[in-house]
Amino acid sequence: MKTRSTHVIAAWVLSALLSAVAARAATVTVGDYAALTNAIAVCADGDTISLTTNITVYAELSITTKGLTFEGNHHTISVPVPSLDESGVMHRSAPSDFRVFYVSSGGRTNTIRNLTIKGGSPASEGGGISNVGGTLVLEGVTVTQSGGPDYGGGGIANGSGTLFMRDCMISRNIAKDGGGFHNIGAGAKIFVERCTLSDNRCMSGWGGGAVENGSALYVNNSTFAANECNELGGAINNVGGIAYFVGCTFVGNMASGNHEGGAIAHNGGNVTLVNSLFAYNYHNSDGTYLLNDITSYSGT
Repeated sequence: MKTRSTHVIAAWVLSALLSAVAARAATVTVGDYAALTNAIAVCADGDTISLTTNITVYAELSITTKGLTFEGNHHTISVPVPSLDESGVMHRSAPSDFRVFYVSSGGRTNTIRNLTIKGGSPASEGGGISNVGGTLVLEGVTVTQSGGPDYGGGGIANGSGTLFMRDCMISRNIAKDGGGFHNIGAGAKIFVERCTLSDNRCMSGWGGGAVENGSALYVNNSTFAANECNELGGAINNVGGIAYFVGCTFVGNMASGNHEGGAIAHNGGNVTLVNSLFAYNYHNSDGTYLLNDITSYSGT
């Protein structure tokens, strides 16, 4: 039979263990590229890297074996020449040919908070961030001016990992497909809450001015505005994936060319919409603008 002393001892042991874990976690402040790369290399699992200023990076930041927290303190990490300028126009000079973050920490969680990310135009998916394993949490993060016309996921590419986005802004990114982000890969999942995806562009390819989804996507209380695609889905192109939208707003998105879906193009899989608002979404056919919210080519 358990006694009171047994419970007291158990509580003391648990408290000691929690204190030991907390004591092991460290916070490292960084103010330049060298300090940032050194912190990523030497920090232990569970540590926090805190920015004190804006930082320009000169190579991709790769996190492959640990789970870290990046506290941006409302600063910016940028490549030397982002893909787009502040107005969303491609830079005339060659943009940097690498992204900011590459995350492949299987079985671990990495968190980025209160940070603006400006990426380049790498020769693979994900102009700002590529998440290919483990769990990535974005809170209060802006991803902008990233991507290029030849690869998918202008702002973010989620391959086989799990991505949580809360209170984020994904704006003014470009890609071949999934201008804001794409979610394609075995087991890939994205959960989006209270986010805004605006002014993203899909140049060609499969589609999705803001999002190309071929896996599992869950979106709550978020806004898709003024995104544009030259093919399928001004805001969303669902390609055999599962997508849920609850309490979302789709406004001012446009699909151009021979394919429709001013806000959403549905190509297989399942799309569920609950309490969502659609307004002023268009299909542009050779200069003729027609109101067009959802076009379903296949699926339910």
